[in-house]
Amino acid sequence: MRMTGRMLLYVVAAVAVAALLAHVAHVDLGLSRHALRTDALLSAAGLSGFLVLFYADRFGNRR
Repeated sequence: MRMTGRMLLYVVAAVAVAALLAHVAHVDLGLSRHALRTDALLSAAGLSGFLVLFYADRFGNRR
């Protein structure tokens, strides 16, 4: 249970940082929200795939 709580904390922190960076990129740098959203979705999909492969290998062989 401790690992799940820690992962949840990391996810919440990552979401907060991503929201802050998106706000700065939109307001200060003038990037469109659509461009930011597309890049964020592609990055999240790639990271999710990596995490699934990593944890499937690490925890997949439990008996």
